[in-house]
Amino acid sequence: MNSENQNQAPPLNVTPGAIEKHILTETLQHPLTTFSAAIAVLSGLYMLAFGANQASLLLAAGAGFLSLGTFIFNYFIRGEKLAQNYVRAQLERRRANRENEIVTIRDEFRKLNSKEGEQAALELHQAYQKFKSFLQTREAQGTAMTKSMRLQILAEDAYFQGVEVLRTAAEITRALREINAEKLQREVQDWQKLRNTESADNRESSALERRIELNQQRINSYRQRQSALAELFAEAEACEASLEEAYMQFAGAESAVALPKPNVDNAITRLETAVTAARRVETRIRNMNAADEIYLAASQKTN
Repeated sequence: MNSENQNQAPPLNVTPGAIEKHILTETLQHPLTTFSAAIAVLSGLYMLAFGANQASLLLAAGAGFLSLGTFIFNYFIRGEKLAQNYVRAQLERRRANRENEIVTIRDEFRKLNSKEGEQAALELHQAYQKFKSFLQTREAQGTAMTKSMRLQILAEDAYFQGVEVLRTAAEITRALREINAEKLQREVQDWQKLRNTESADNRESSALERRIELNQQRINSYRQRQSALAELFAEAEACEASLEEAYMQFAGAESAVALPKPNVDNAITRLETAVTAARRVETRIRNMNAADEIYLAASQKTN
């Protein structure tokens, strides 16, 4: 769970430029386009070498028109379908990398005896599956595909960001389990008492002061991570809620010819807001790297 490759979802390249490039590539590589163009070129070369005749002219013209017609049909008529297939393939590729990840995170919380984390992972996955099933039902019926695809991409983003947040939460939960904050606090109190005794000389008092300071840093870091954990669970819940609310916007609309525009806009806004906020919090907490060595030292001290 700590590998760098797992820390980010595979990039989803669905920009207009990427989609346009895919459509053009698929159109140019279509067998009828390339084969017909090749026949037209060969016929032209034949006529240059041996002279034109009726058969070669008809063959060159027919192959050329077939190649051009195939290009026009695939680019302008099948273009939307090719774009949908491209986006769908991108989603499937990214989804395949995360297929079992939420289960792994949920198992991690279970091992750590974190009921809150385990429940958060379960509810996020359930909310995503419900909204995804709704969108896939519409997709199978071929209704309002453009808007459905846009919503599915955002649903994927909200879900994957929720997974990222919960992974970070699991890492922090594991670190917190390795720290005995009560023991650290007792040591601070004992050292403070010893430092304040008349028998402690200057050198011993300085050493005790240093140990008190280090323990207090570990305690403060522990409390900071506790607050960060609460933030992460709140953001995971926000991702889940955005998926639930998006689903409720269209409850019962699986067979509708078109999704209501206000509902679509509202769902898009909620999903985008949840993703942005969760990403900001998760990134900020992950950047608390300065405390990592303190946590490791405290873990070694308490074991």
